[in-house]
Amino acid sequence: MGPRDVVYLQTNPEGFIQATRSQRDRDKNPDRISLDRRGLTHLPNFVSEKNIKMLSLQHNLISRIDGLSNLGFNKLVFLDLYNNQVENFLGIESLENLKILLFGKNRLKKINGLKSLTKLEVLDLHGNQINQISSLNTLSELKILNLAGNQIRVINHNDLDGLSSLKELNLKRNRLKKIYGLNGAKNLEKLFVSNNEISCIEDLNGVCKALSLKEVTIDGNPISSSNDCVHFLVSHLSNLKIISHIQVTEQVRRNAMLWRKNRENLVKTIAEESLKTDSNDGDTVANSRNEVISNAKNNWESLINKTKRLPNSFISSSLKDLRNVVVDCCSNDLIFEKTVQSDSVLSVTSSISLSSRRSASSMKPQEKRKFFGNKRSLSEETSNTGDSIPDCPEYFKLPPILKSLAPDKLKELSSTNSDISTKCQLGRKMEANNEVSDESEEITGDLMTDDSEEEEEERKDNNVNTRQLKSANLTRKSEPKKDRCHTAKAKTKYQVPGSCGKTREQGGDYLIEICGRCLNVYGQGALRFIDRPWNPIKAGDVTTVKFNYVSFGGICFVLSKLKQRFPNAENFVFRETNITYLGQLNALADVQGLHSLQIDKEGNPITGKNWKNYAIYRLAHWGLKKINGIEITERDLAQVAAEYQSLSDLVLWSLPENLLQPLLSRLRIDGTRTNPQQTARQWLMNADPALRSVVCKEALQWRRGTQDDLLWRQKGKNHLSHVIELTCSAIEKLQLLDSRWSTILNQMIRDTLVDFSHMDSYMKKCINDLQKQ
Repeated sequence: MGPRDVVYLQTNPEGFIQATRSQRDRDKNPDRISLDRRGLTHLPNFVSEKNIKMLSLQHNLISRIDGLSNLGFNKLVFLDLYNNQVENFLGIESLENLKILLFGKNRLKKINGLKSLTKLEVLDLHGNQINQISSLNTLSELKILNLAGNQIRVINHNDLDGLSSLKELNLKRNRLKKIYGLNGAKNLEKLFVSNNEISCIEDLNGVCKALSLKEVTIDGNPISSSNDCVHFLVSHLSNLKIISHIQVTEQVRRNAMLWRKNRENLVKTIAEESLKTDSNDGDTVANSRNEVISNAKNNWESLINKTKRLPNSFISSSLKDLRNVVVDCCSNDLIFEKTVQSDSVLSVTSSISLSSRRSASSMKPQEKRKFFGNKRSLSEETSNTGDSIPDCPEYFKLPPILKSLAPDKLKELSSTNSDISTKCQLGRKMEANNEVSDESEEITGDLMTDDSEEEEEERKDNNVNTRQLKSANLTRKSEPKKDRCHTAKAKTKYQVPGSCGKTREQGGDYLIEICGRCLNVYGQGALRFIDRPWNPIKAGDVTTVKFNYVSFGGICFVLSKLKQRFPNAENFVFRETNITYLGQLNALADVQGLHSLQIDKEGNPITGKNWKNYAIYRLAHWGLKKINGIEITERDLAQVAAEYQSLSDLVLWSLPENLLQPLLSRLRIDGTRTNPQQTARQWLMNADPALRSVVCKEALQWRRGTQDDLLWRQKGKNHLSHVIELTCSAIEKLQLLDSRWSTILNQMIRDTLVDFSHMDSYMKKCINDLQKQ
């Protein structure tokens, strides 16, 4: 698309952003323009750009495109809005000549507004939140449709009506359970339904109606563990050449036809076996569950009571004594660290990890046994077991989070973050599954503009939870893949079904379980199992996460991992989690996308404060729509923005340059490239206000105080108290002097006049005083 730094962005007096190019650049690329990674929050106005045919706006923060109709791009044939925040197609209906539309990784929930795009040939909607195929019946010229990484469950009979030219359909990594019909796509040649929830061959009856199919991938489904799906599809599709990357030979076809004769008996056998495996002793599980929840509750109440028994006078003014004292203002979180000791395993930064180890070692074993009794639970031993956090930096979605890194580390990560995160994430996924697929690998050649780096990032975001999972004790080395080609490597074996993995972990005083669309977490020890292998199908169904009887200090360390294991979790409930400070809400941004937040009054002191406004201010740009069941209105957003505007300004001016530049790098904003002499702060001051607001909010992070922080805080309190006492004493003296000054002045004048009137006596008195000294 041409170099991006030749397009200049300026803000006009009306507050709108204008995009301009020099005449030389316009003559060089008259029909194409690229504004990738420019931090745009809305479409800019283009000056003298009426002949544009190709427009790329990848990796920005654009949420609305209704301004497209005002740009006059009637000749536009290529539009790329990959990795933005667009929620609907409003405004795109004016682009009647559009042929290629790339909308991957946005926030679309349904397909509408495309009826006028009758010339569209390629439509890429991967990585959105679409749950149903609709409103595509007018796209008779459409040849490639990519819907990978969405939430589609069913393909109905009429969903693909009108798509007579469709050649390729990608439905990987959805929640697809049934395909009723592909009647409308009579010329369909390639169908990709890997990593879905298809569990029996009856769910594939609709596929058999697409007789022109030449290639089908169905690996990563529960049904793919056996050869039945292969035999079923091969026996019904006479033109099929490749199935799940394996060539269909004459021997395979003969075996398939033989299997077809005994199909009904085989189906009955499979159904009977599945019914047997579903039976379990429900009463035993229920009783055990209630007992574990009761133990977690008792432990939590004991911690709360122990915290309350600490008197305020327990704070010592001696720095030596301070090292063994828990300061009252931070007592809650630190007491939980010392008693439970599970936070030390989940530490993210070196400073927090150090404080966790200090606090964990400060409690004697006798105190633990006295507190918990003779029975030891997993929550006491968490610091010595379990998973370790990977050393590599995590890949962030927009807007990313600024971690508490050392300045020298930040400088290094800002230049190598993309490569390191790609290798680290890809290695972790290849341990889970030796096959890596991509939602856009079937879109060929020059139609896609993403480079190899973005393809790696795409795989990381969408494939974490749909891969087949490894054993907890199995580790295997793997090297990053090279650039993908259009066709993946052929495999000689079928993969393990995607339905493996656990749905429950339980101990003496902790429980973590998947119940339908809800993940329940009870007890501190349950936190270390969040990043363990889970059933990918049921984990994908989880939309609500409930934390009960868990210290929020430990929850902070696992929030960034939730989306990896539970990609659709967007509703969070906190009950008895000891959320105390407004600053702790900053940690919720690590979830990187949430719809509702509920903090119960039970066990959360923060509910006594005006916390909701701050939560809206800090988390609204991550998609927060509800707080404690109440919808957030536009009026609330405006009120909060005005209330905390001063905080944003304070952050903007106080954030050091060595932290601001890495933050912009994490946001993938490189506006300073247009003017290398301009500092990051200077560029940000002139940037779009909405972008500046997001940067300021993401700079606000939650960092719990260490023991050294407590020492300095108490030392500062003592010094400030001493200064205040001196000030008050001086003010009292000034007030006393002001009230008595007139009397004092009169007395001084009277005594002086008396001495002058009796000079001889005054001189004798002075001589006597001198002689006495």
